[in-house]
Amino acid sequence: MAVPRLEVTSSETLELERVFARFVRTVRGQFREIAGSVGLTPAELVLLGRVQEAADATPGEIAREIGVTPAAVTFLVRDLIESGCLRRSRSPRDARRVVLSVTADGRRRLASVRRSAVRTHRRVRGALSKAEMASLAVSLDRLTTVLTEPPKASASRFPRRGRRSTQVRDRLGRRYPP
Repeated sequence: MAVPRLEVTSSETLELERVFARFVRTVRGQFREIAGSVGLTPAELVLLGRVQEAADATPGEIAREIGVTPAAVTFLVRDLIESGCLRRSRSPRDARRVVLSVTADGRRRLASVRRSAVRTHRRVRGALSKAEMASLAVSLDRLTTVLTEPPKASASRFPRRGRRSTQVRDRLGRRYPP
């Protein structure tokens, strides 16, 4: 199904940005509310869900999957273990590997989140026609594709720096060399 291209004027662009920003704020707020209803932060909820999906996942694998640093996962895992949602253990296949698994309490909280998500989906489906749902699905899929594609190369006013110069600058708090 081809998506029609529209000529976008600056007022249309501003309106689209406003609507999109409102949508993102609403979704984030809903996600925070749902996570909070089961006593978790959004980051903890994402990590817990990923651990349940990936049996015997290591903290490093989860960090790569959800796009955060291993250090961030370490803190999240610690908090989820303390709250009784996760368990850390040695892999039965390789005793050198530490793996994560969801506890019964963690599964209970994830099930509650899924029930909330189903209620939200029903509310959305009840408010939109089948044609609107189809159009929304196509538009969101296209938007996701556009946002996950690597940007086209363009001349930048800000040339990329190598990793080493970034590390030095971060450590010194300024550009190096001056």
